[in-house]
Amino acid sequence: MPIDSKRNPRPDNSVSYDQFVDPEDNTARVYGAGRSHGRGKDELRPLYVRLGTTLHAQGSCYLELGATKVSAAVYGPREVARRSEFSTSGQLSCELRFAPFAGRRRRGHLPDDQQRELSQTLRTAVEPAVCLHEFPKSSVDVFVHVLQDDGGALAAAITAAGAALADANVPMYDLVTAAALRHSGGADLMDPDGGDPAPPADPEPDGGQFSHVTVGYLTQLQQVSCLYSEGLVSAAALNSSVRSLVTACQQLYVVVREKLLKKAGRPTANGTS
Repeated sequence: MPIDSKRNPRPDNSVSYDQFVDPEDNTARVYGAGRSHGRGKDELRPLYVRLGTTLHAQGSCYLELGATKVSAAVYGPREVARRSEFSTSGQLSCELRFAPFAGRRRRGHLPDDQQRELSQTLRTAVEPAVCLHEFPKSSVDVFVHVLQDDGGALAAAITAAGAALADANVPMYDLVTAAALRHSGGADLMDPDGGDPAPPADPEPDGGQFSHVTVGYLTQLQQVSCLYSEGLVSAAALNSSVRSLVTACQQLYVVVREKLLKKAGRPTANGTS
């Protein structure tokens, strides 16, 4: 029988890797217990940013937020082919994709409804920061790949996309950063990850609230560019969550800005270049 050399060799039968996981080594903790790695309720995970990681892209960024890992690449501005109508502003397209191995449950290669929704949310968060009037009849394409999802993938994708746009020298009003928060039982848990206490399977019968909120923020302009909320939460609790997330976005802004200044050879806040 001839061998197809263009395909990756694999066994005819495979077993899900979940069966090899030690049941006693489960990262999902009991709801109400302490956080993993000794983090406080309002403490962010360690942030790692590296610029210029994608070949042939005008700008790129690799970002790690704890165990969540994303890669963003920016192409353009480039002229839109076969565009009949004239517009004084350019176009911004964003695509967010999860690698099939990004989470515990394997995803398909084709984008699903969740990935299309998050792509639109990513565009909503990043577009207010870009000076679209600077490149009429042109487009800027942003591609973000989530390599590992340990919580806060959307927030990490927004921050990485903003850093990649700045690395590509795209005209921008401000640098966009994002942070996520989990609200449950009247308490906020900043930047939740896979090792944090697991949420309740069913909502509380007395009207208990549970939500997951992500905010994109423009620090210099002091404007919220995106508010993405899932779950049930009151207006007062949502307002408190947004204020906490704005503070977290300002902390992330300092780190990303220093990386951009360092790559540009300009002095940073600590005096290095």
